[in-house]
Amino acid sequence: MAVLALPIWAIWKRRNEFIHKEIQPNPIITIARANSLHDYLNLIEQISCTRGNGARNFHTSKAWRAPREDAIKINCDAAYKPHLRYAAIAAIARNSARTILSVSSKLIPAASALIAEALAVREGVSLASGSYSCRTLIESDNLTVIEAIRGGNQQCSIV
Repeated sequence: MAVLALPIWAIWKRRNEFIHKEIQPNPIITIARANSLHDYLNLIEQISCTRGNGARNFHTSKAWRAPREDAIKINCDAAYKPHLRYAAIAAIARNSARTILSVSSKLIPAASALIAEALAVREGVSLASGSYSCRTLIESDNLTVIEAIRGGNQQCSIV
């Protein structure tokens, strides 16, 4: 299903950028983005292992926990390249059955890893806005960004 859904989603996203932001779509870039999402999903599949009950568990120090049945969880992350001053940000929305509902990834200019992480969270919030009528949880592995959003970190006025 992902083989069909990812190109359709990539085309739809480029169409929306054209309609709403007047960004001329490039078919080669659209196909490349769909392929990179497909490769990303394949990588996730390859690094996962199956537990005895058939559920997926990822090889990380902290396994992903599904949200309640009446909620959606959006995980956000960033990878920053300081010598390029660019970052890759991503957000992925899943339900309690671990079904991927929506994915967003972008290559963006960023001045620091902290800013990249904050922009990844913003991308997650953007993914959530208006899309889901149930409770939505946003998750990030960057404690500094989370504390800044909650208002508990006065050192991060830049975020």
